[in-house]
Amino acid sequence: MAYANTAEKVKSLRIVPRAREKNGQAQRETTVKGRQRLAAAIERESEEEALRVALNHPHRKAVAKSKRLDPKLKERDPKAGYPLGVLYLTEVLSLDQLAAGNRYVELYLRYAHHVTGHLPKFPSQAINDVAGGITTAKDMSFEDAQKLKAQWHEAQTALCDTGEWAAASSALVSVGVMARFPKNEAEIGSLRVALNSLHRAWA
Repeated sequence: MAYANTAEKVKSLRIVPRAREKNGQAQRETTVKGRQRLAAAIERESEEEALRVALNHPHRKAVAKSKRLDPKLKERDPKAGYPLGVLYLTEVLSLDQLAAGNRYVELYLRYAHHVTGHLPKFPSQAINDVAGGITTAKDMSFEDAQKLKAQWHEAQTALCDTGEWAAASSALVSVGVMARFPKNEAEIGSLRVALNSLHRAWA
């Protein structure tokens, strides 16, 4: 350790640069602002990498020429990031069907969170998003809880009216809530039947 016994020695020590760590890497930031700049740069790199991976996903490439893409956003259109949106962009679903699907997913998650008291235990980005973005059941008033239950039962009645409740509900949960692409034409057919029935009920 250097020992400074004069003002000149102290001054010289203060201006000696420490450009490298012992391992040869660039010196780490030692000030609060420096560390904040470094953290911000790392976050930007992470976001850019995540966006690059998302834009290179096969499903986004599949809709790159879709006429339904937002002309300003193109492949960055949020609808290209989840199955219901991709099915709309590829003209498998109509705009009314997409709106009904999005509304059902929101209703499904709100009902599970507020009424049953827990969210489904299967991987879904929608569930991850809603877990921290919706108040707990204790924060919901009795009137709001009753309204939510009525909306849920209205949706289930509409699905029962299709005559194929099991297939319709399964398709909605798989494609809408779990964000899985349809396995076959039969599942797409059941999804359409379910969405049409919900749209009529909510129109």
